[in-house]
Amino acid sequence: MDERGLTLLQHQVKRHLEHFETILLLAGSQKLPELSFGSAVKRLSDPLRFAGAGPLAGVLAGLCACSTDWLAVLPIDQPFFEPDNFLSAVQQALGTDEVLGFVDPTGREQWLPGIFHRSLIPAAES
Repeated sequence: MDERGLTLLQHQVKRHLEHFETILLLAGSQKLPELSFGSAVKRLSDPLRFAGAGPLAGVLAGLCACSTDWLAVLPIDQPFFEPDNFLSAVQQALGTDEVLGFVDPTGREQWLPGIFHRSLIPAAES
């Protein structure tokens, strides 16, 4: 819990809700605490044939449920990741269908957090 008594999940949702119309919680089969953020927060399970297969299964669930061309994915354990980073990345990616990751403060490339285009669904399902 942080200084306001929020769990990491509550902190992340609250922090990003003002930047996104919908937040999809990609938790696989993990039980999540009840959140009181209304209908803008939706919990997704992994697709059945990929249940428990790890982060890519969650990304696939998000891509299939996403109402936009791009899905922004943020791991719960990165509470200091700035929401504006996603906006900048999507603006750079318009007209492409790539996976865009980020470079962490140590200079290592990361695919989570990342943004993923819907065109990746067939490849993720195979």
